[in-house]
Amino acid sequence: MKRIKVYDSAFLLLFGLFFSLNSTAWALHNGPVSYNDSGVCGEDVTYRVEDGTLYIQGTGDMYDYFDTDRSRLWDLFSFTRVKIASGVTSVGSGAFYYSAGNGSPLTEVILPDTLGKIGENAFALCNNLEGLRLPESLRRIGSGAFSGCVKLEAVTIPARGRTVIPTGIAIALPSSGYVALVFARSGLGIKHGVAPSN
Repeated sequence: MKRIKVYDSAFLLLFGLFFSLNSTAWALHNGPVSYNDSGVCGEDVTYRVEDGTLYIQGTGDMYDYFDTDRSRLWDLFSFTRVKIASGVTSVGSGAFYYSAGNGSPLTEVILPDTLGKIGENAFALCNNLEGLRLPESLRRIGSGAFSGCVKLEAVTIPARGRTVIPTGIAIALPSSGYVALVFARSGLGIKHGVAPSN
């Protein structure tokens, strides 16, 4: 009798695991997905995959992919480098969100001087991304944009650069000739005694 219960529990666990994975895949992709080496990823933004690099070019914002009905059309396993050309103004939410358990192949991202926003979960779980230089034009980083990027130890914000960064950041200055100022987003936090310490 106990063996049947163990097998029943194992079956339910496997059934639950299969159902949850299947539901997640369906929710992320909204059905079957086919990948292309080139295509459209914004109103006036296109992409192409060539020699292990994903090139994104055009003008304006990339599409958002996180919590939308839109699916990415590039295969995350087909490149290790992303180069976004000048003219592109945002990285769409979930654009490079990586949900596979064996690790993301993405190691390098080059952002343009026209970029104003990195969307929510844009690079989430890109666990091999190592360094990133943020452009001076960047004004907003969405929630969870770099969550799970465990090798991302260096993010460079240029001199006079200003960026809204979600909670959970540590700042290390290269020398005593630099200063970093962290401000609360609104007066509401200060009113209730919650404020960042500089």
